[in-house]
Amino acid sequence: MSSLEEHAPQQIQVLLDPVYKNFELEGWRWKIATVYLHFFEKEQVIQRHQKVSRDSDHAASAGCQERVMSENEDGNPKGCAHLVVYFAPKSNQKRKRSQSHVYLRFVLQKTNLEHFAAIDKLARRLRRPVSAFSYAGTKDKTAITFQHIVVSGIESDRLLSINTSAGDTTTAIRVGNLKYVESPMSLGEASGNRFTIVVRYLSAEPQSTYKIFRSTLESALSDVERQGFIYYFGFQRVGLPTSTVRPYHIGKMMIACKWEEALRLILQVKQTDSEAAVRAKRLYLESGDVEDALKHMPRGMSIERQVLQRLKRHGSGAFEQAIRTVAHSRRVMYMHAYQSFLFIGWHCFGCAITETYMVVVGDLIQCNTQSVRTGYPTAGWHKRCFTSNATKDACIKIMEQDGTKEALIESGPLKGAYRSLIAYPCHLDWTWQEDHDESLSLQLSFSLNTGCFATMCLRELLHSDI
Repeated sequence: MSSLEEHAPQQIQVLLDPVYKNFELEGWRWKIATVYLHFFEKEQVIQRHQKVSRDSDHAASAGCQERVMSENEDGNPKGCAHLVVYFAPKSNQKRKRSQSHVYLRFVLQKTNLEHFAAIDKLARRLRRPVSAFSYAGTKDKTAITFQHIVVSGIESDRLLSINTSAGDTTTAIRVGNLKYVESPMSLGEASGNRFTIVVRYLSAEPQSTYKIFRSTLESALSDVERQGFIYYFGFQRVGLPTSTVRPYHIGKMMIACKWEEALRLILQVKQTDSEAAVRAKRLYLESGDVEDALKHMPRGMSIERQVLQRLKRHGSGAFEQAIRTVAHSRRVMYMHAYQSFLFIGWHCFGCAITETYMVVVGDLIQCNTQSVRTGYPTAGWHKRCFTSNATKDACIKIMEQDGTKEALIESGPLKGAYRSLIAYPCHLDWTWQEDHDESLSLQLSFSLNTGCFATMCLRELLHSDI
């Protein structure tokens, strides 16, 4: 009997450390939790009771995680000032039936104004944080655009006051069609967009006539309606090639957790910056002087001021903490830009190696009851089915070089999806107009599914970059 007991298999019970369990419930990764706990070991902190040291501990505490708070606790028996670190309380209380509606949906009309600039302007006038606004996507700057926005904590009469204080008509914003709703909007929630576009100053080739010219364009319109156009992402998503810093550059650094590089890209000088903004940015980029740069940064530069204020508060090395002060929707847009850049490169490389737009071995096929279409994935942890040819190897290599492979493929902030290579405009209509100078104009109206860019459709029609 004793011999059997000696050879009986032993059972080892493993229990998760309750301290780590608390960190896990707050969304921490175990590696970060381990570093955090090692930093605040009693043997290291008990003697560090001077004010300067406590200030650095506060900064380190805040820099480790967004939802951690700290405070000093005096009066212990040994006469030392202890640093108490705790999780910030969650603000997820449900609204009671007796409380007024907290979400107000409205239509935002903006003219010649960049999307995030419009949201910043609304936030300042309504004295609400940018995070109080939610939407399904962004709209172009150089257009008159309409879209649904949801804001929390604002009464209808206060929101309508925007229309009487808009002021500058060249960058005007107006609101209307107000309705109380039960929840905010999410990115990608829209089902599509309707476009009305006027293409002016069209002219025929010298050897052609307007009749032939119109016939040629109408034939191209019919072809695009029937055959579709290449489903690229537009420059609105990834940024213009002429820009020194494009949105996908910033998104790449965020996904790779290169926080300092991402912050420096945000603070890079742009051609559209005012002299004051250029001076403030260069103060930080060249000398690292946070306070002086913040002092000279114009009030309208909201993102730049936010990251500098966080550096001032938590230390010049709190780069991740500073990046996380940028509105969540904008951070996601930066990362989506990098996803889009990979998709474009993926598709272009596939066409280059095959020298054709035909389906080849290893391509992904999307099948439904109505059609069969070729597609490519947008890199993300939710969709891991990639093409099984040289295109996959090339894109994996790009992600490895950028340091984004693990975050995008294994686990990270972005979900993947499958995207068709061809998009089709719906309800396509057109009319011809003759202007006073005898030039020809073409008015187009069509609908596109969510994620489609009208500029890509126009490029296919006009055979020119838009």
